Amino acid sequence: MSIIRGESESQGYLGFLNGMTGTAYTTVQTLVTNDASQSKTVTSIIVFNYHTSAVTFNLYYLPNNAGAVRTPASEDQYKIWEVSIAASDTEVFDIPVQLNATNDTLRCYASTTAVVNAVAFGYEATD
Repeated sequence: MSIIRGESESQGYLGFLNGMTGTAYTTVQTLVTNDASQSKTVTSIIVFNYHTSAVTFNLYYLPNNAGAVRTPASEDQYKIWEVSIAASDTEVFDIPVQLNATNDTLRCYASTTAVVNAVAFGYEATD
């Protein structure tokens, strides 16, 4: 990521959900939200299923909604990734996602409550 004079950049984890409780698109949980005067590049998301059965994980890119964080209006609106994760297994989403506007957000849910962890890594630049 190029740095514009006057900006600072940090690298590391941008968001963490432990024991995700959202189980439908209407109860998505926020993994990463872009704040004012920032831009974030999510470079990877690691998702671990610690359940004894497979779990489906869904990830949404939700653009700014007139100054508020958006919730999808349907199952497939803004969905960018859906994956079935085997019991005690890990999946990695490694396609960069750029969050530029205030309240651009990555939100997610798993098909079973409290058995999935998700961690987002990347860069954050601040004016």
